[in-house]
Amino acid sequence: MKNSAGYILVLIFVLSSTSIAWAKEKDSILIESLFNDLLKGNKDSVEVYTETARLEKKLDVFKRLNWLIYNEAKYYLFSGKPEKAAQLAKNAICVLHVIDSKKSLIKFYTLLGSSYSFRQDYQNGIFYFKKSLELAEQAGMELQVAYLHNNIANVFFSLLDFEAAHQHAEAAITILEYRKEDPNYASILAILSVSKAKIGDFELAEKLALEARSIAGEQSNYMALIIAIHALGEIDMNRANYEEAYAYYYQSLALAERFQLSHFVLLNSIGLLNASIESRLFTEAVVHGERALEIASQVKNNSTLYSINRHLARAYEGVGNYEKAFNLSKEAHQIYLETNKKETQEAINDLLIQYDTEKKEKEITAARLKLLASDIQTSRLLNLLMFIGFLLLIGGIGFLIYRTRTRERIYRMKAKNRKELFNALIRGEERERKRMGNELHDGLASHLIGIKYRLETDAHLPSDFKQDIVQKINIAHSETRRIAHNLAPTGLEEYGLLIAIEQFAKDNSRPGLVIDYAHVGNPNVLLNKNTELILFRIVQELVQNALKHAKANSIFIQTSFDGKMFTLQVENDGVGFNPANTSNGNGLKSVANRLKFLNASFSIDSSEKSSGAVAYISLPLSN
Repeated sequence: MKNSAGYILVLIFVLSSTSIAWAKEKDSILIESLFNDLLKGNKDSVEVYTETARLEKKLDVFKRLNWLIYNEAKYYLFSGKPEKAAQLAKNAICVLHVIDSKKSLIKFYTLLGSSYSFRQDYQNGIFYFKKSLELAEQAGMELQVAYLHNNIANVFFSLLDFEAAHQHAEAAITILEYRKEDPNYASILAILSVSKAKIGDFELAEKLALEARSIAGEQSNYMALIIAIHALGEIDMNRANYEEAYAYYYQSLALAERFQLSHFVLLNSIGLLNASIESRLFTEAVVHGERALEIASQVKNNSTLYSINRHLARAYEGVGNYEKAFNLSKEAHQIYLETNKKETQEAINDLLIQYDTEKKEKEITAARLKLLASDIQTSRLLNLLMFIGFLLLIGGIGFLIYRTRTRERIYRMKAKNRKELFNALIRGEERERKRMGNELHDGLASHLIGIKYRLETDAHLPSDFKQDIVQKINIAHSETRRIAHNLAPTGLEEYGLLIAIEQFAKDNSRPGLVIDYAHVGNPNVLLNKNTELILFRIVQELVQNALKHAKANSIFIQTSFDGKMFTLQVENDGVGFNPANTSNGNGLKSVANRLKFLNASFSIDSSEKSSGAVAYISLPLSN
């Protein structure tokens, strides 16, 4: 069967991308036609790329991106190569950020979101669709905003997150309310009807589903028809009209099978499983449940697998197969335990990071108190010298010159002492981090590998037991290595700041947290090692603040360099806050003080009424 989620999103992408009006010139039309012919098989790749190479010489940067790169990326997406499409889109976006063309960025962000969603990387898909949505709203492109809400609703629909799907589908319908002839209207209305049913608004859900079914039938929009009929089944299921619900599910299933949309086959198979159980048709429930389990196992959605296993166990119990019912119940319980264990492990990691951060903050505070005491002592000495000089009436011009030079020398000495103390603190902190990282990597990680080897080579242990324990050891080993690398990033010394930040973003991304990184401009950033170290630790601090305080799900790190100024930007989509409120902890104060030492500027754009925050850092090249 086809990847139905990817099929839906590619279809929606075709419709939504056409909503941006472009003045098509002759070469633009020719390039689009060439890639369409390549997709249909009317031309071979050698012929197409020879012709596009000839046309490329006549195009400026803007036209090359919007005509050539965009159509090539679309070709890769529609021909089932979303990775290549995503890479072309990312390259184009880096250039377009410099050119600052919002319409073009909307196109490429939409393409990027479709590429990730086609690969079932839904978190990144949603992230880039929302980036495109934000730009479309700023540009006042109302129809494009509706299509992007529709894209996001489809992603959440694929994830069975009907609450979020409802929010975005309703936003899209509000815009398209007076454009019912729009080809997307019936599909959005159908998704809205399912989500309304899932959140308990059954009367409105039925009204929307009937309207969607009517429009879909007139337009021959089979996907909308499948969703609308499924919604009617959900409504009757809730009203305990199990026979009517069964009939609607079966009708929707037949259409989904006809058009090979496996996602809707899954939804309707689950519906038929539940309707059969409630009607005590346990033999039919087993058939539908096994089919749903087969499809859901490919998608690997734990919440769906848990529900199917639990209900299928009830069906097998109904036909008297108690052993199968027990095994399915056991599997459902195991999925539940694994899901909770993952959430617990993430909480433990957050506590470890919090402990490490607070420990370092206390050490830095103690060092600052020591420096303050030194400053007070020096200040008292200066006051004494000034008092003596006043009593002696300073004796003449020579003594005035002497006193001035003495004060300057002391000032330089204080500045030098502060700088040396700051550097000593940084070096001490890094030595401690490296020591802890090495102990984790060479000690605990090595012991874990040793335990794993002993288990794998022990012939007396059951294979199922060994496989389960080895899997848990692998997870613990990977987590230990990740923490060790965060404490002592070897890439920073070997490859520099930009590579270290990119590796940090990759290593710390995980399900529920997307960390992206991009660099704009000249990649040859000339910074000394100490400055690179300070900036890298600041990136870590800002990311941890976003996780700890803002509860962010996605973080975007961007660096840029124009030859004179190096800038660093860290953006998150979490809870907003008032930067002027000093109760936000010592983390941001520590960042500000470190940047003050580098003579770098630091600001945060956020508020309590908005979501997300953006931290801006600017460092002149001379520093």
